[in-house]
Amino acid sequence: GGSASGKSYGLLQIPATKYIIDAEGGTLPYQDRFPFQGPEIVTDDPFFVRDDIARVMANPGDVTLIGIDPLTTIWNQLVDIADKEVRDRKKHDLSQFQQALDIGSWGPIKRIWRGLIADLRRASVPVIVTCREKIDVTTGARDPDCEKNIRFEFDTVLRTELVGDKRITYCDRDRWGKIPTGSSTFLPWNEVVTNAFREWWGHTGEPM
Repeated sequence: GGSASGKSYGLLQIPATKYIIDAEGGTLPYQDRFPFQGPEIVTDDPFFVRDDIARVMANPGDVTLIGIDPLTTIWNQLVDIADKEVRDRKKHDLSQFQQALDIGSWGPIKRIWRGLIADLRRASVPVIVTCREKIDVTTGARDPDCEKNIRFEFDTVLRTELVGDKRITYCDRDRWGKIPTGSSTFLPWNEVVTNAFREWWGHTGEPM
């Protein structure tokens, strides 16, 4: 979702025992309002994130949800690493570097990203990641501001949008079949997730 669409706030409201990696500082204003575990620092370091997820998975304790908010900044950090490497080696100009990104042929950096996604997919508890939104100026298409194939990596993809004082949630896909693909609702995205998957976190009462 875009700015102020409720990504961080919604993640903190999921009724789970949460371990959240804050990669941008979005959870900081709410630390006194919502209980959650996580690193003591805000970090978008992809190596730290992978190590931290592995540590939690080795001993999850009472953790029932891993969150990353947002995945966008971790991806951008990898792009910056690749950019610096290319410029330091002086093997490509900027246009060639961008072409390398577009076709996904940037070797070790891409493998780090694929490793992170694989770690998330292997997690033994549910994982929710947020992403910023980017809008194509030509087509008006709204996509996650992240690696171009990111929407295909996760079972459920929701988009949240702030319209006036209302937050609208759209379902781009749900492989579980619990949220109709293409549907929209004025419920915040976290309520959509909680209602659809409430058995994961022991929420067995009436839908929110």
